[in-house]
Amino acid sequence: MSKYVYEISPGDFKIVACDTNKRGLKYTNYFNLGFFAQGDGTIPVGNLAADGKIIAHAKTNASWLNLAGHKLTTIYTTKDGKCGITKTDDLTTIVGLQAAVSGVPITVNGKQITMSEIKSEGYFGSEVYDTWHGFLGIKNGNLVYVGMKCGFNDMHNKLMELGIKDAIKLDGGGSYILKTPECTVATDGDRRIHNIGVFEPIKKESEKKMKKILLIAGHGEGDPGATGNGYKEADLTREVVQLVKPELGKYATVDIADMSKNWYKHRYELDATPYDYVLEVHFNAIKAETASDGATKGTEIYVTNAEKGTTVEEKIIEKISVFGFKNRGVKKYDWSLIKRIKNQGVSSALLEVCFIDDIDDMKIYQSKKKEIAVAVAEGIAEGFGLKKEEVTVKEGAKDEKDNCLTDIKGHWAEKHIQKLVDYGVVNGYPDGTFKPDNTITRAEAAAMIANALTVCGK
Repeated sequence: MSKYVYEISPGDFKIVACDTNKRGLKYTNYFNLGFFAQGDGTIPVGNLAADGKIIAHAKTNASWLNLAGHKLTTIYTTKDGKCGITKTDDLTTIVGLQAAVSGVPITVNGKQITMSEIKSEGYFGSEVYDTWHGFLGIKNGNLVYVGMKCGFNDMHNKLMELGIKDAIKLDGGGSYILKTPECTVATDGDRRIHNIGVFEPIKKESEKKMKKILLIAGHGEGDPGATGNGYKEADLTREVVQLVKPELGKYATVDIADMSKNWYKHRYELDATPYDYVLEVHFNAIKAETASDGATKGTEIYVTNAEKGTTVEEKIIEKISVFGFKNRGVKKYDWSLIKRIKNQGVSSALLEVCFIDDIDDMKIYQSKKKEIAVAVAEGIAEGFGLKKEEVTVKEGAKDEKDNCLTDIKGHWAEKHIQKLVDYGVVNGYPDGTFKPDNTITRAEAAAMIANALTVCGK
């Protein structure tokens, strides 16, 4: 399921009355308010206010969706930059009103609104089927716009997962549109729309300091990816992300996407919105050039055509190429997974570490994999201006956070596991467990061997 989430300062939200085709309006960011005009585009329905002026009260616009002039669930902003949700048919009761719009209630104070409760507000339409829908909600004192493809039964839970406890549904079906510089999400056709929400998204803190990064290993689930020199791409990508994570973790919170999945196949399941940056890892191949020619084929990195800046990506390959790889540069191409992530409003890139079927490349990789992982982490950190967390550890003392595992006490291998942890050969899971009886994966085994060789000075 797709989701597009934009957090909006109440002071940056405007409602603009219009009567035009839904595509190609002059505004940078806008979405269709949907339910709030009669079929001929002349009569607003429900509660609607813009620029401090009341355009319509529910009680005086008893037509179309609101046949009986019911009190309607309405989200509003005030002139002092605040927002709220209320059920009313008279907007004059809202002190300092700036903008207001009513819609189909989905969740109010965390409570799921039933279909019978929706109908009690006068809505009789069937605009709750499985298609694109727009929602306006409130989260942490800000407005949140969510564009989402789903059915009625999914709406409440998906909004709650995003931390949105108050939300109304704005539009769907044939009139849905969301337009930003990064994407245009719309149902087919170019139907006329009447009234739009214009907004400026709140800039993410990640633009100043990176908080959360997702690493994705390419291929898997039976797909080996590229092969060469006795290696499979699916194995190497899993090795790389596990080596990068602890290094990048010195600068930011880092997750690795489920390595049991081939995320190209499961790209429609990936919700990247909790992250500030996503790096997908691959290895390149040129089948006609498998023999050593004394020169590397090199490293390169891709971003989507929608990505404006490439500072982070330039830093990554600049640092990787120091080890002897040819720097093939930053390239733009809409690879399926990173394009989908970018459409969710998250910057993303696809790194081709080196060429798996080139002997020269793989000699460098195998001898420098630990250093390459450090280079990737440092490239991301420098590109975003991140600093290492200051950690003070007394000489001879163990790092309790890293070495205190909650589920090995009394296990037959407790002493051996703890010794490997102390030496940095293995690590526990983020929740403080080790899961000592779990089956080890090929990628995890490769990472352990690599760490052990590093400890031994190999």
